[in-house]
Amino acid sequence: MPKISTKLSIYFSLKSLSLFLFLLSTISVVGQTACPGYPSMRQNKVSGISIGNAASPRFKGLLEFTPAGYNPADVNTLYPVIIYFHGLGAAGQGTSSDLCTILSDQTNSLPGRIESGTFQEVVNSGGIDYKFIVISPQYVQYDYGNNNYPSANAVDSVIDYVIANYRVNINRIYLTGMSTGANMVVEYAGNSLARAQRIAGASTASVCSVVGRTPNTNSAPTNIGNASLPFTFIQCEDDSYSCFPDIPQTWYNGILAANPSAGTFTTFKSLIKIPAVLPPVWPPANINDYCMPWGHDTWSLLYNQSYKINGKNLSEFFITYQRNINLPVKLTDYSARLVNNKVYLNWTTSREVDAASFIIERAGANQQFTELTSVRAAGNAITDKSYSVVDDRPVQGINYYRLVQVDADNNKHIHETRKVLNEKVLLKVKVLPNPVSSEVTAYITLSRPQQVSVTITDMSGKVLQMKAGYYKEGSSGISLPTESLASGIYLLRTNGEDFSDIQKIVKQ
Repeated sequence: MPKISTKLSIYFSLKSLSLFLFLLSTISVVGQTACPGYPSMRQNKVSGISIGNAASPRFKGLLEFTPAGYNPADVNTLYPVIIYFHGLGAAGQGTSSDLCTILSDQTNSLPGRIESGTFQEVVNSGGIDYKFIVISPQYVQYDYGNNNYPSANAVDSVIDYVIANYRVNINRIYLTGMSTGANMVVEYAGNSLARAQRIAGASTASVCSVVGRTPNTNSAPTNIGNASLPFTFIQCEDDSYSCFPDIPQTWYNGILAANPSAGTFTTFKSLIKIPAVLPPVWPPANINDYCMPWGHDTWSLLYNQSYKINGKNLSEFFITYQRNINLPVKLTDYSARLVNNKVYLNWTTSREVDAASFIIERAGANQQFTELTSVRAAGNAITDKSYSVVDDRPVQGINYYRLVQVDADNNKHIHETRKVLNEKVLLKVKVLPNPVSSEVTAYITLSRPQQVSVTITDMSGKVLQMKAGYYKEGSSGISLPTESLASGIYLLRTNGEDFSDIQKIVKQ
C-alpha cells in the first residue's frame, strides 16, 4: 500500500496511552436520535462542545459516525477518520435541531449518504478491512466579507478535538468538504507545509476559494505539492455560483508545478455542462461526466459510493494513502488524585524527541481550559522520565486536567484529560453524571493504595464495560464509555481491596 513519508516528529498520538477518556463528560451526545426525514439516525448528534476560539468558538456541535464494533476504550484499535465540512446553508449553533440542517440542507452530502447507506464505510486494502469514523462539525458562521469564517486555525482545532476524543489513526486523517466547506479544506491544506503534511488526503466539491486571494497566498498550492498530499477536485463547468473550473484548475496546476510527481495522486475532474437542448438519447452512457441539474452540486457524485474517479470512489481513494508520522513523546502513565484538598498530577514518558515542555491546563464546570503551570521536559530521552505537579487550589466540584506537550519548534500535542472531584464531603464512591449519555465516571476515595476495578453490567450481571488499575490514596476519577449502551438501567460496580459498591445508572 502506498505511503507518504514525512520526517516531521509533530502532532498528536494517543495510540501508546494505556487509557482513553473522553474529554468532556457533560457534552450532550444523543445516540439513535431523529431529524425530520430521518426517524432513526445512524449518526449521533453531539451538542454543547466548544471548538476554536474559547471566547467565540467556531464549532458548537457535530454529527459523529462510528463504525460497527467501535469501542472508545479499546486502546489497541485505531481507525481512519474523515472530517467533513458542510456548505453555508447548514451553518448553525450546534444544537440538536440545528444539527439536522447538515442533513436537510443537502441530502446527498456525506452525512446524507451515510444515512441513506450509499457511502462506502468499510474499504478492504491489502487484505485489511478499514472502517471509517466520519465527523461532521457544524460551523456557526461563514462570512468572508467581515472576516468571520472558520480559518485554518479553526480547522486545526477540529483535528485536535477529533484526535483527543476518538480512537484515531493519526496517519489516516482525511478532509473533505462541499462549497464553503471545500474552501475550508483547501485553505487549510494550502496554509502551510506542516498543515498539509498533517493530513493524508483531501477532496473538494465545488471549491470557490481562489489562489492568491485572502486568506490564500500565491504559494498555497506549493505547500500542498511539497507535502505530496493526495487531492481530488471536482467542479462543474457551469457552476451556478460562478465557482468555475478555473479555480480548482489553478490549484491543480500549482500543485503539479511544485511537485510534478503529484499527478499520480492528484486529480482535477471538470464536469461537462448539460446541453440546453438534450439530444435524442439522454442520459448518455457517460452521464457521470456531466454536471448535475444544479451546476453547483458536485457532491451528489463525490460522496456516492458508485461514483469513481480513476477507478476509485472517495473511500477507496482516501484509504490508498497514509502518512508516516514519527511521534515525539511516548506517554506511559498520567494520573490525577485529590489528597488533603490538593490535586497531585503525575506522568511518565518512556521516550522524548525534541520535547521542550509540558503544560497542565485546568478547567472547571465551564470546561474552558487555562494554563495552570508548565514543566520543562527532558528534551531527548530513551529512558523513563517522571514528572509531577501539585494544584494547591482546585476549584469546587469537578476539575478537568489536560496534559499538553510542547515541542522544541513550539508545536503543541494534546494528550489525555483527567478528572478529579473536589467536595467538602467525599464519599467512598460517587457516580457522575447519572443519567448518563456518552460516559460515566466513578469518583473513588481511597485511604490506601490498592487495585480497583469498575464494571458496568446489565441487570442480569453480564459485564458490558470494565476498567481496572492500581490507584494511590486520595480521590481519583475512573471513566467508562456508555455511548454504545442501549437506553435502560444498568449497574455500576466498583470493587477495591477493602470496599465494594454497587449503584444503578440510567442510560438515556
